[in-house]
Amino acid sequence: MYNHDIGADWNNLALPPVTLTGLQGEVQANTNAIGNLNANRGAIVEIPVFYGTSGEDPEEWADKFEETFTANGLGNDDAQRFRLAKAKLMGGAADWLKTEGVNIVDWNINGDHNLRLRVRIIGKYASDEIKDRWLEQLEKIRQGDENVTQYLTRFKYMLKRAGGDAAVAANQQKRIFIRGLKPDFTKDVVMGNPADLNATFQIAKNVERGLEALTDKVQPKGINDEQRRQEPIVQ
Repeated sequence: MYNHDIGADWNNLALPPVTLTGLQGEVQANTNAIGNLNANRGAIVEIPVFYGTSGEDPEEWADKFEETFTANGLGNDDAQRFRLAKAKLMGGAADWLKTEGVNIVDWNINGDHNLRLRVRIIGKYASDEIKDRWLEQLEKIRQGDENVTQYLTRFKYMLKRAGGDAAVAANQQKRIFIRGLKPDFTKDVVMGNPADLNATFQIAKNVERGLEALTDKVQPKGINDEQRRQEPIVQ
């Protein structure tokens, strides 16, 4: 046909060689790509992004990122966490990573803290303005319905975000903690004259135990007022 013998050429046709190693590599690459796509787009819990603006708290973002990473069943793989965290940096934060942060190698496991993304991004974007906002919230803290241990945990979290010991002196920590305690605790704690926050907590904890013991003595556990009202009156 058209002076061309396709039969002669047909025998010379050959498919490009496909090696098993190359095929395995391609399959693995596709698997990784699908995994990353699922982690980014098919997340059960939305993973937050970070732009590095003045209104954002980098430590709050880092904590939320770790929480959502775990909530989405992505395990405890720091390398995967690092890859996904980089993808969640936008705007100025993404530009920073490509320049100042170009030498960062993982999320939060390297022996050199300067090579950890979590450490570096908090150091870069934790402004005095953000710390001042946390300090303002710390000054207003109240125990509410929490027990003393829960109250201390929340207090220390806010203290850390406000700048820690460097920002809030020991006497101030003690004063703020006492002021936020339930009224039933305050008098005994003040009379105990604690030296620091930990001593203040111990006294408050002892007061709490005493009040619980007194309550149990007056009203044993498992018996409430409703049950008492329902008990038959013996004539």
